[in-house]
Parts: sequence; structure tokens; C-alpha cells
Amino acid sequence: MGNEEGYMTIATGQQKYLEMALNLALSIKLKDKKRPIALLHDKNIRIPEEYKKHFDYLIKIKDKDLLKYHMNKLLLLKYSPFEKTMFIDADSLMIKKDINTIWKKLKKYNFTVMGEKLKEGEKCFLDIKKMRDKFRIPYLVDFNAGVMYFDKSNISMKVFKKSREYYDNKKKILGSPFREGLYADEPFISAAMAKYELEPFPYAFRHIIKIRQWWVCAHGKLKEIDIFKENFCLDVGAGHTEHPIIVSFPGLGDKPSLNFSNVYADCSNKLRSFFSMPMMTPSILGIKSI
Repeated sequence: MGNEEGYMTIATGQQKYLEMALNLALSIKLKDKKRPIALLHDKNIRIPEEYKKHFDYLIKIKDKDLLKYHMNKLLLLKYSPFEKTMFIDADSLMIKKDINTIWKKLKKYNFTVMGEKLKEGEKCFLDIKKMRDKFRIPYLVDFNAGVMYFDKSNISMKVFKKSREYYDNKKKILGSPFREGLYADEPFISAAMAKYELEPFPYAFRHIIKIRQWWVCAHGKLKEIDIFKENFCLDVGAGHTEHPIIVSFPGLGDKPSLNFSNVYADCSNKLRSFFSMPMMTPSILGIKSI
């Protein structure tokens, strides 16, 4: 397969993101043995020798390119070694082997995220109608940037370039601050996708409940998870459950932060044991106690 298709994740700033990236990489190695994994990192990340074998590419961001934390996603196209890339946030795990079905469905896209188009309402504290009028775009895409897909086509280059342009020049208008000095990345990418009228990867609907088969953010509704038996169940209400291939924030409960989680740690340590890697403890993630 060569460099045709592959996965990318990012670890910058704090060492705990490398630990999470390793957990993700191990889960991918377990579920998808064909496609390589690239880690994009900055100079602050120290990568132990025993970790390096689980990443096919270690790519350091040049100091002059470095952005703030998650905004480094805007550098993915520039640094990707693959013709077709699936970006996955470091705090995620691949739970099932069905990822080939998603790669096949992605062939018709140049750039996409899983979500839906919105023409009115409010998202990320933004009035969608006002943003549409301000930026002369037909809609905004409601999505979470924890997983994205792109190739190296001209249209993907335009999306990344426009996203960066919005971030550099329009953050006071389009930006949605969620921490001091930081902005959500989704509004910039959403507006860029709309500018070029790109379609999001659709949800499946079952009796009006949105079912996400590709990936899901698990915020407090997790019922069970076993990465080896491929058991994963997320309660989405009205008697319905989701069984996604990739899960983000597994077991972090109703407080989706980067704090240590028993569920996440248990799943990650089973992976680490299988691959003969050091166990993950609260101290690894910078947490004093569970």
C-alpha cells in the first residue's frame, strides 16, 4: 500500500499527549495492520526509543510553523507523508476492525469530516445565519475535529489554506474562545468547507436518532468497552446505542477533560501489556491520584 493511505495524530506541548498518542497507535496496530501511522510533534515532546517502533513516521514541526495546541491541525496537509490521510485525535482509540469500510466510503471525498450542514441556529457560540451572511457561505458544518479525512488534491489544499486564513485574520469574528488565548478549531474549518461547498460525511439516522458509525465522542454515556472483544456500547437515548469504530474520550464521564480515567486507563493498559509496553499510571498523565 506504500504511502497511499495512513493515519496521523498530534502530540505537542505536554508529554501526556505522547502517552495518549501511543495508546492510539497501539489500538490502530491491533485493528489495522496495513496502514502506517505518523506522529506529528514539536520539540517539547521526548519520544523514548521503545515508543518509536510503534510509529511509522515521526515528524517534527518546524518552530516557525508551530501554532497553539490543537490549531496545529491546520498543518496536517503540509506535513502528511500520505496521499490520503485520516487524522485522529491522540485521546482516541480504535475499537473495531471495520475501518476498511470507512476508507472505502471516503474514496469519493477530497476533504471531509463527519457531521451535518446547518443554515440557522447556534453552534460554538456563533450565530450561524450571521456567519453565513458575513462570510457569504451557504451553511456551516457542525462537526467535531477529532477525526478528519483529506487527500493531497487542490481542493484539500484550498480548504487548509482558507482555514488558516480565517484563523489568522478572522478569529475575532469567527473564532469561538474556549480557553484563555485559545479558539475552537471547528469554526475555521467549517467555514472553509462551506466556502468550497464540500459535503460532510453523513450521520446514519435511525428513528430520528443520529447514529455515528465512524467515530464518536463518548461523554458520560459509555456502558461498556473491551478493545479485544470489540465490545463497545454507547447509550444515545430512546433505547438506541452506537457501536462506532473509533471512540474519543472513552470513559471520561460527564467531565470531558484530559483527566485520568479508569476506563481509558484500563483499556490502554491492556493494549500496552499486549505490546509489552510500560503501563500507564496517573503520574504519566500528570495526575496526582485517580
